[in-house]
Amino acid sequence: MDERDSLLWQLGMAYSLFEIVTSGLTDEETLRLPAAGAWTVRLDEGGLWRADWADEEPDPALPTTAAWLLWHIGWWWSDVSERAFGHGGVRRDEAPWPGSVAAAIARVEECHSRWKTGLGEASADDFASTSLGDRCWPLTGLPFSHVVAWVNGELMKNTAELGATRRFLSAM
Repeated sequence: MDERDSLLWQLGMAYSLFEIVTSGLTDEETLRLPAAGAWTVRLDEGGLWRADWADEEPDPALPTTAAWLLWHIGWWWSDVSERAFGHGGVRRDEAPWPGSVAAAIARVEECHSRWKTGLGEASADDFASTSLGDRCWPLTGLPFSHVVAWVNGELMKNTAELGATRRFLSAM
C-alpha cells in the first residue's frame, strides 16, 4: 500500500464514522443549543443561515450546535477542496448553512466525493510536492500529503465533536 492508498483508506474510515454519527440526526436536534452562549447558525435578514464566528477563537472554545458543526465541515472542506482541485478558496460568507440536516449532509457528501476524486487523480509527485501553491493551504511549505492527512484528522475531530454533542443533548 502506498501513501495515497493509506490516506484514502484513512479518509474512508473517517467518513464512515461521520455517516454513523449523523445517522438519524434531525433538524430539531441539530439546532438545539447544548449550553447558553453556544455557537449556532442563525437566519440573517436576507434569509440565509449564517454561522456564529469570531476571527479569534475564544479560549476555551465555546460549545457548538450540531448545525454549526455541520456548517463548519461543509465550509472548510469545500474551501480546501476548491484550493486543491478548483479555482481558489471559499470564503466563509460564501458558505451559509443550507438550512436542513439533509442539505448539510448532502454538502458534506459532495465535499467527500470531490476530495476523493481529486486524490484519486493526483500523482505521487503531487502528494510529495510542497510547491503546489494554494493547493497546500493551510499547511503551506509542507507536502500535499500532509494536507490530505490534515483533512482526514479534521474530519475525525469534527465528527467526534458531533458525536459528543449528540450524546450530551440526549442526556438533557
